[in-house]
Amino acid sequence: MPLNLSPVELRKGKSHEGKIKNLLPLHEFNQDEKYLIGLFLGGAYQEVMGNLHNLFGSTNAVHIRFTEKGKYKVEHVIRGNTKSNVLEYLDHDPEILLERLRKSSESAIQGGHLKIHDAQKLIEHVEVSLRQSTYLQS
Repeated sequence: MPLNLSPVELRKGKSHEGKIKNLLPLHEFNQDEKYLIGLFLGGAYQEVMGNLHNLFGSTNAVHIRFTEKGKYKVEHVIRGNTKSNVLEYLDHDPEILLERLRKSSESAIQGGHLKIHDAQKLIEHVEVSLRQSTYLQS
């Protein structure tokens, strides 16, 4: 059920039943600006769904600690899975896949179906892609 509350009501902690609750403290609302709130999913369910269940693998993660002065500090960055990692989990060898692509490209070049420059671009693109995250990059 969506809550149709203003940011001021949310900040005051009103629920959809009209009861006052202690909720997430939010910054002051400025009528002339967009009011953006970030929601970050975390927990066992999100962790499982974000891993190999859907073949996306794990995302990058960071460990953040608050300092005594109320600031935050990034303590550790954990790199998520790459496309190569996920292929390996499924018993595929990315190097063998690349070698097959090279051989197929050479055959296509010899048959006049592919230019050398295009084959080089394709192979380079696949090599780079295999080292990247399974999630879309902006």
